[in-house]
Amino acid sequence: PYDIAIDQLGSVYVVNQTTRQVKKLTANGHFIRQWQFGNDTPTGIEVSKQNTVYVLYRTDSGHVVRVLNSAGEMIHQWGESDGVSSPDYDISDTTIGVDNNENVYLVNRKGDTLQKFTSQGELIEKWRLDRLPNEDAGHLNLAINRDNEIYMVYQDYNRVAKYALDKPELRLIQEWKGFNSPRHLAFDRNGQAYVTDKENHRILKLLSEGGWEQWVSLEAQDEKIEKAFHSSPWAISEELNSDLVFLLMQNGILSFDILKEIKEFKKLFELFSMLLTVSSANNPFVFPRAIAIGGPGNTENVYVTVSSIYDSVQKYTLEGQFLTEWSNRNTGKDSFYAPFDIARDSQGYLYITDIFKHRVFKFASNGQFVKAWGQPGTAQGEFIMPTGIAVDNTDAIYVVDTGNLRVQKFDSEGRFLNQWQGIDNPDELPSDTRERIKLIAEKSTLFLPIDIAIDSQYHLYVTDLFGNNVKKFRSVTFI
Repeated sequence: PYDIAIDQLGSVYVVNQTTRQVKKLTANGHFIRQWQFGNDTPTGIEVSKQNTVYVLYRTDSGHVVRVLNSAGEMIHQWGESDGVSSPDYDISDTTIGVDNNENVYLVNRKGDTLQKFTSQGELIEKWRLDRLPNEDAGHLNLAINRDNEIYMVYQDYNRVAKYALDKPELRLIQEWKGFNSPRHLAFDRNGQAYVTDKENHRILKLLSEGGWEQWVSLEAQDEKIEKAFHSSPWAISEELNSDLVFLLMQNGILSFDILKEIKEFKKLFELFSMLLTVSSANNPFVFPRAIAIGGPGNTENVYVTVSSIYDSVQKYTLEGQFLTEWSNRNTGKDSFYAPFDIARDSQGYLYITDIFKHRVFKFASNGQFVKAWGQPGTAQGEFIMPTGIAVDNTDAIYVVDTGNLRVQKFDSEGRFLNQWQGIDNPDELPSDTRERIKLIAEKSTLFLPIDIAIDSQYHLYVTDLFGNNVKKFRSVTFI
């Protein structure tokens, strides 16, 4: 889901650029209808107080605003024709907002012009904005409050600004900083502004006196699960830098061949750290993107679209209490969130690792769920981000337990049989990064195992991303 809006009856409208569809759902996520205009891609949506739907589309011949009724039937459209805008205005590569009087505001992402139109597309006014240093990184979102003040979200500059619509130019009233990729902004009925802070995985309330506060304090997750993730050998909180890279090499964890690719390695480490954090499930706002607030009558709920692994719409009370979630991904015991690898045994059963549910799923060849095993943890039969999986000639299952630096062996029913490598008592690892890395180097041959294969002699071949190599094991010992 890319953008989201709510009408006065509480219906939710969700824009999906991948499918090029706009879906209308009830307040609880039940499907009402959807619409699509050929291969045109919806890029933004707003719903007015009169329940008129305004959708910004990118077409083969340019950009248009389509004005629709609540059934998705087009009332009229205006904008570019054959890629050519009116000499008086330009709506190419813009974002959209609508005020209480059904006036439409468009701001281009180059960050130099804000334009105001009637609902029929007649230009009323335009304002020049301060040009941003990088023309490719401008405004991402705009919103209009009940006083017709404009809020603009500058994603790449980690800034939100509030303007008064004075003439001949906008007047800056207030600004907020300290975000990490802010994406979208919405208001409640009292005029309180909420902004999604995407890379920090949180939603913030903007304070009238400046600054912000976190919208909802997240409850601590299950103590056992939290301890398990804290005990993962690679749960290193220190920011990766060149000193840490050399430290890893000095302790034999990194190959010197990777020295010339420090930048690429840093990206790999940051990705793994992010995945470890996300998969710990201690924050429901995984890359929050769009936010909308509203509901029927006096009801007021908060709807948040989250991208990445969840790809869902979440619904909360205004106080932050979780109500429900709907998505393309199921959440039952027989479904997975982030399948990583798959293997097949001699009977045709399929085994799938899920790096975010920290489980192994077993299915019949027709897709029928059979069973699943595993949970977050460091004990035998538990996983932290299982990745590669393989089956030997006896139908034994080998799972690469990446976060625990080990390979675990199970029978076809999920009963634990053996393991290779890993850290004994990982919860006793020192918190100091240098000492932790030194101990990992002393106690583990595997540093970031990611995939596995088994030959006919039951030798294990394990790829190690940090070591930049493949390691071979006998059934018991390392070769």
